[in-house]
Amino acid sequence: MLSLFTSRQSRQSRTLVRSAREMIHRRRDLLSAEAAAELEGAADLVERRQREGGGKPLDDAMADLEKAFVPHTPKPSPVREWTELVVTAVAVVVAFRTYLLGPFQIPTGSMQPTLNGNIVRRFAPDQPLPPAPRQWWEQFWNGRVYLDVTTPGADRVAGLRPVKRLRFFDYTTIQWASGRTETLHIPLANLADAGNGFGVFPGREFRAGETVARGYVQAGDHVFVDMASWHFRAPRRDDVMVFSTEGIPGIGAGQVEAGQPVRGEHYIKRMGGTPGTELRIDSPRLYVNGALATEKGLARVGSMRDGYGGYGNLRARYLRTPGETFTVPADEYFALGDNSYNSSDSRWWGTVPGKNLVGRGWFVYWPLGNHFGFID
Repeated sequence: MLSLFTSRQSRQSRTLVRSAREMIHRRRDLLSAEAAAELEGAADLVERRQREGGGKPLDDAMADLEKAFVPHTPKPSPVREWTELVVTAVAVVVAFRTYLLGPFQIPTGSMQPTLNGNIVRRFAPDQPLPPAPRQWWEQFWNGRVYLDVTTPGADRVAGLRPVKRLRFFDYTTIQWASGRTETLHIPLANLADAGNGFGVFPGREFRAGETVARGYVQAGDHVFVDMASWHFRAPRRDDVMVFSTEGIPGIGAGQVEAGQPVRGEHYIKRMGGTPGTELRIDSPRLYVNGALATEKGLARVGSMRDGYGGYGNLRARYLRTPGETFTVPADEYFALGDNSYNSSDSRWWGTVPGKNLVGRGWFVYWPLGNHFGFID
C-alpha cells in the first residue's frame, strides 16, 4: 500500500537498482571484477541519493547507473526469440490437443445420418463427371474428390500403401507390377473395398484402358473431441463418445460397418448405457431400466424419421431379441451406432471400459457443407 504514495522517481530508482543487482547476480561469472564493482558502486549511489531526498542528484545517479548497466545487458538474439516463440506455440498446441480438444476423422458410416463416414460413389462409364469448377467447389465445401483413372496398358496391382498429407488428407499409392506408381486422393480402405469402394486390391489385373476408379469419394466428418468436460462431470447416456479400442476383446474382428471392414484405434459411437443401467432393444426402440429412452439422440434414432432406421435386434452377442436384457457392469459403457443395422458396436464386442474413454464428440469442423457445427 505504501508504494501508492511514493513518488514516481522513487519507484523508478528502486526498480533500476533491483534490476542491476539481479543482473550482477545472474552474470557474475561473466563480469570482470572492475565491472561488477562499478555496477555495485553506481547502485549504492542511487540508494544514497534516494535516502537524501531525491531530486536532481537522484536523476544524475540513475543516469550513471543506466550507463554502467547497459553495456553488460545481453543483446536480444533473433534466433533465440524465434526459437522461444516456436517452442511456446508447440507447447500450447500440444497442451490444447492433449487436455482440451483433439481432432478425429470418422471413417465409416456407423453414425449416419448424424455423422458421415467416407462415402464412395462409382460412376458408370457413360456418366459424365462435373465440370472442373464444380469439382473444386465440391472438394472445398463437401470434401468430395472426383476420380477418373484408367490403366495405360495391361497391368496388375502389386501393392497398396496409405499416405497421409498435411496430417489431414488421406491418399493411397498403387504399386503396379510394371514398376509404375500412382497416388490417388482416396483412403486405402475405400479404394480396396469391392462392395463400397472401387475394388482395387493387390493381385487384381486390369486390361489396357480399363477403368481403375471412376466416381467420387467424400471425406468423412472431421470432428473436434472435447477431452475436458468428462474430468468435471460423469459421462452421460446419449453423449457421442470417442474411445480407444485397445484391450477390448474381439473388437473389429471380422466386423463390418456399412459394408466396410472395421479398422482403427479409436471409434465414435453414442453412449447407450452407463454403469448399472439395464438395456433392452425392442426394434426400433431402445429401453433403459424398463422405460423408453427419451434422451434426444437415442429417441431420434428410435423415431425412424429423417433417415434414422431405429435400433435393431441383430444376430450379435447381446440384445438379440426383444426380450433380452443387458446390465452394464461397473465402470463400463455400452456403445451404440446411430446407423444401428450397419454398426459394429457393443452388441457385438461388449462394453467399453471407462479407462478407454477419450472424450465427447463436440463439433464438426469439416466438411463445411454436411454437418458443420455442434454434435448432438
